[in-house]
Parts: sequence; structure tokens; C-alpha cells
Amino acid sequence: MRPLILGFLILLFKFSFGQLYQNGKIVFNDEVVHRIDVSIHPDTLSWLYNSANLYSDVYKKADFEFKDGATGSSVTIKDVGFRLRGNTSRQADKKSFKIQFDEFVNGQELDGLDEINLKGAHNDPTLMREWLSYYLFREHGVQAPRVSFTQVYINGSYYGLYVNVEHIDKRFLGDRFGNNTGNLYKCLWGADLSDIGKVYDNGVYELKTNEDANNRANLETLIDVLNNSTAGTFRADIFSILNVAHVIKYLAIEALVGHWDGYSYNKNNYYLYFNEANQKFEFIPYDPDNTFGIDWIGKDWGKRNIYDWYNTNESRLLASRLLSLAEFHKLYSENISILLNDLFNETHLFPKIESQKQLLRPHLLNDPYYPLDYGFSINDFDDAFVTQVASHAPYGLKPYISERATNAFNQLDQQAVYVNSWSKENLQITQLNQTLICDEELIGIPYQLFNISGQLIADGSLKSPFYLNELNSGIYILSVPSIGLSKKLIVNQ
Repeated sequence: MRPLILGFLILLFKFSFGQLYQNGKIVFNDEVVHRIDVSIHPDTLSWLYNSANLYSDVYKKADFEFKDGATGSSVTIKDVGFRLRGNTSRQADKKSFKIQFDEFVNGQELDGLDEINLKGAHNDPTLMREWLSYYLFREHGVQAPRVSFTQVYINGSYYGLYVNVEHIDKRFLGDRFGNNTGNLYKCLWGADLSDIGKVYDNGVYELKTNEDANNRANLETLIDVLNNSTAGTFRADIFSILNVAHVIKYLAIEALVGHWDGYSYNKNNYYLYFNEANQKFEFIPYDPDNTFGIDWIGKDWGKRNIYDWYNTNESRLLASRLLSLAEFHKLYSENISILLNDLFNETHLFPKIESQKQLLRPHLLNDPYYPLDYGFSINDFDDAFVTQVASHAPYGLKPYISERATNAFNQLDQQAVYVNSWSKENLQITQLNQTLICDEELIGIPYQLFNISGQLIADGSLKSPFYLNELNSGIYILSVPSIGLSKKLIVNQ
């Protein structure tokens, strides 16, 4: 009897308000490659590229045209703000750019967006790691930026294929959380959430909203809870200030994709938003480009243990204190298991990667900047999906996924993963986390699903895959009348 997966019984926090995406529906269509043309005075462009000005955040006037890769329609916007962006990437030959549509003309926007980030992705021979990382965050219910791809032309010259990453701002917050009036912090290097004395240091926790009020009492509370709550009060205290379930989802994906330059390992590159709707902090991932095996510090991220993935040599109270509690250790383990079953595996990711590879490849053939930083060729692009092509990328994209998934499964604390199994007339159904697995002989047999009050929630025929995506956390009764089966399911979001 061969077991078949029937599907998840949880929604995985795909919030209805987070999936509407009121802004950027055209710009962030990642199934096509768009085109952007920037027209700027040559002297101004030379000034931006001058080594003395590389780290300037001063916007320069330019004209902008966006051509939709799906329809071919174009929109032109005059007098946008144009500058370089990034940190160490400003030293790269393939620069990254930020375009602010309303910098000089109030109210200007593109597809409902105030600004866009065009990243050269010069470290990544596949150009896909950031796109794929953010995809996994979003699919697992973590509110994260969208990503698309675009050709960039400046003054008529092709500057190459770029990764267009959604900006985290008030429009992003409104789309994802239904409100944007809370404090938004961009957390930079040093943001380990351990030192309350750094709360007002804008070089560590840069306040991006409500700057005039500059009231950071909520961040002080979070850091105080992490540092000073006793073992007896920590659970209640952390639940009162932090969306714990979502943070654990974040931590699980961070460990699987190898986002070492985020919170857990490098105390860097994330946003905190104090959500006015639930009065709790939300974690938003940022800049996961050095992922899927890319390494600059001598670590093998494909093998690192999922339970000690954070930097254990420094204070990482958010990770260490959460995972030290049995309840949160179990929830983290269940999230890892769900990801391995549903998203982070060869079956799900390899076809998606291959499709995107075919989409991007023609636009890299004549990219004059793609070879400049590491000597990448189109052959390296092809090879980078299956093998190492650079010293800082010891894994091909696909081998990393295979290696990481295998090691994470072997490291997984199986006793922390919820398993419930029933047999009837030699037919078996197993609940593993929030997934039902059953013998194929059960496919097509009628079932009924009741809530704990006895109300019929769903009925039909068992099939594969079988998704019950709108269940809330709680206890349900699965009934399969033809074999006399009636058993309890526990659904934990």
C-alpha cells in the first residue's frame, strides 16, 4: 500500500489582506522580463560613477520609461530621482540603482509604487537567489517583498539584466498588514536585539516611519522582554509584544535557505514593524541575496544544524530564548517539516528554477556587465545551477537545495513533530504535522470533516493533493463512514 500525501490542513498564514497586493501588480510580474530605460545627462551619470561619489545618496534628475514585458505597453515618467544603492555592491562593476518617482514631483508613481530597487546581483551567477528566497518566505506566510526581472538601459546603452526588488515602505505595510501607522525599523548590522542602549541608534535600528515623534518605547519593550523576562514569565511576555508564530516561520526559512546575513547569524538585514492591528512586532526579511550556499565567511550553510543555525558565539536572544522553550522548539520543528514536505524540495523548486532559467537566459547573452565582477560567462550561468562556478558559491543552486533538504531532514527532531496514525481494515491514515498521508486505496472514498461542536465543515471524496486551506487552529473530527473511521485531527497554525 503506497502512501499518498493528501495535503496541508493549514493556511500557513497566507493572510487575505497580504495577498491582495494593491500596488505593483504589473511591475512585479515575475513571469516576464520587463524593460526600463533611464535618460540622464552624461555628466550626471559620470558624477554618480565617480569613486568619490559612490556612497552618495543624493538623487539626480532623470527621465524614466517602463515597458511591460507582458503587454508591451509603456509608461514614461519625467524628472524621477536616480542614484546608486547598496552597501559593498557600490564597489561592483555592475552597479545597483534606486529610482524614486516622487523625489522631485509630488505624487508621481509607477503602478502604485513610490520607488523601485534595481539590483545587479553581481555575486549570484544565477541571479535567482534573492528571488527564490523571497518566494519561499511569501509562500510560507511571511510578509516579504516581491521580485521581478528587468532589462535596464541607460541613455540607450544596455546595462544588463537586473533584479527588481519591492521596497519596504508604507505602501508595502498597507498592502501586507492593512495598516501603516506603526513604527517601521530597518535593522542594520549590530541589531541583535540584546542591547537596549542601541534602541535610539539610527545606525543600528533606523526608524523609517514616525521619525518626528521618534518614540521607540515599543522596541525598548521587546528588547527588555528578551533580556529580562524570567523563565516563568517569558512565554506570556513575548506573546504580548511579538508575533511569535510568524517569527518562527521566518527563522525556519532563514535556516533552510542559508540567509546567514540576516538576524540569526549576522545580526543584520531585517525589518521590524510594530503592527497597530495586533499591537505586536512583525519580522520582515531583507536582502537575502547571499543565500543558497553563497558564503564569504568560511561556513558550509548546506550542512549547518537547523537547531544551532544562529550564531551561538554571540547574543541572539530572539532565537535562543524562543527555541529553548519546548513549545516553540516543537513549532519550529513542525515548520521545518512542513517546508521540507511542501516547498523546500526538488519536486517543488526544480521545475520553478528551470522555468525561470529559460526566461532569463536570453537577456544575459548580451549583458555587458554580467562578466565584469567575477568573469561570469553564459556557460557559467548554465553551470551555476548544477555545480560550483565561483569560490564564494561552493554549491550549484540545485545541489544546495538537495543537500540542505537532506541534512535538515536528518537533523529534524522527529519527536517534536506531531504524528498521529490510525488503521482500520488494514488501511492507514497518518497525520504528520498538518499533512494527512493515507493509503492509495482510500482515494475516492467519501469523507466528512466536523468541527469540535459537531458542525459539518467539509465533505467530498478523498483525493490527492487535497487541501483544506481555510481551517483555523483547533480540533476537528475526520469521518470516513465506509470504513467506520472517526478520528480527531489537531490543526495548529
